[in-house]
Amino acid sequence: MQYPDPRLNCLPDDASNYVTALVERLEAYLGDDLLGAYLVGSLALGGFRPNRSDIDLQAVCVRPLSRTLKEQIVSSIAHPALVCPVRGCEFVLYRRAVVAEPTAGGAFEINLNSGPRMPFHVSYEEADDPAFWFVLDRAILREHGLRLVGPQPRELVAAIPDLWLRNAILTALRWHSDNDQAGVDSVLNACRALQFVEERRWTSKVEAAAWAQTHADPSPIVERALALSAGTSDQALDREQVRCFLEYVASRIAAAASP
Repeated sequence: MQYPDPRLNCLPDDASNYVTALVERLEAYLGDDLLGAYLVGSLALGGFRPNRSDIDLQAVCVRPLSRTLKEQIVSSIAHPALVCPVRGCEFVLYRRAVVAEPTAGGAFEINLNSGPRMPFHVSYEEADDPAFWFVLDRAILREHGLRLVGPQPRELVAAIPDLWLRNAILTALRWHSDNDQAGVDSVLNACRALQFVEERRWTSKVEAAAWAQTHADPSPIVERALALSAGTSDQALDREQVRCFLEYVASRIAAAASP
């Protein structure tokens, strides 16, 4: 498959074949109801590493789907029915009316995580998953989504107001503090959040961490998180240091929002 965005033609063969097969299965089930499909995450922002990264794919359909059709799609694309060549795939299917207007919620048709090294999760209802993830993902999709099929994402996805984005970012920081025991994703996502709030641009977690080393608290926690993420260290992060770094980032973000 020759992708419309030339950056996608540099994907590793196994990842490219997987993405092509996933889109083809969506087309088989949705037909003309599939408006667009886009890669986000590290493939869109840079920093994709086949041995450590996920594939993040978001799609938009015309109208609400029946529960039966949703389950058929999941059965077709979830690992191992469609073997994922990396840690896992995070797939979200929205309907057009949800993304065409700015919303602070996370309404979706399907939210699926599956892969050989990723805990399986599927939900079909907005109430089943925290909304902030989807607010942030739609913001990144609009600005950086790599088009697989359909129009450019800006033609389908409305901009998210700054206040909603800041609230989602602060909620995400609290979620990481409560739920990410290892702390690596907490630190790197906090770096990306801070860079976005202060510079109005989304980057990869690795690029954001490099930025934070010269623009944020000089704590060694960022360097240690980078080493763990790259696989060059196995020294666990100190949970208290992670918590302090997240609180520091939250305070910076709150200050940036003040008049």
